[in-house]
Amino acid sequence: MQLPLFRINNFFIILRQITSSSAHNNNNAFASFIHSRFHEFKSAKPELSNFDVIKKLAQLYKSLPVEEVEKLKSEAKEQQYYVKKATKFAYRNGMPKSPPNSGLKVFMKEKLKDSKGTPVSEMRSEFKDTIKQWMSLPESDQLEYNNMAKDLKNDYEAKLKEWATKNNIQYTKRISILADRFYRTYHPK
Repeated sequence: MQLPLFRINNFFIILRQITSSSAHNNNNAFASFIHSRFHEFKSAKPELSNFDVIKKLAQLYKSLPVEEVEKLKSEAKEQQYYVKKATKFAYRNGMPKSPPNSGLKVFMKEKLKDSKGTPVSEMRSEFKDTIKQWMSLPESDQLEYNNMAKDLKNDYEAKLKEWATKNNIQYTKRISILADRFYRTYHPK
């Protein structure tokens, strides 16, 4: 069943209105606010749809005093910093990095492998040329690259599961959660 388009559009309009105010313009703070209060609000008013709960929480967020919003922003920034730190720690300790997730990215990586270390600003024309080459490839070749990307993804997931098992960490596909579990277990305090 497909949701009516107007409701989805309204949802994005509401989000845009909330985040457009200068005091309330941090999406991470808004997402954190919604995430922390959603289940409490939903259990208090189970008759409301998820859309309506988010709409009500958005109105509540919009009415928060600036000090509270600043507090939410700083908490969101700290959380973002922590996730980045935990992820770097996990990568340094053997967590596999994700491969290209599409045929185009596999193709670009293959074509531009000799350009490693070159600043992106100098490679603009090479990017354009590579994308033109991709567009001119027959569909069968594009399909081959897409299949390669799927194979790389499957290999990556297997390596990730193996890494999690080896480190006695409960596996999840969400890298931030996996990195957090690893960090909490192995990072020296």
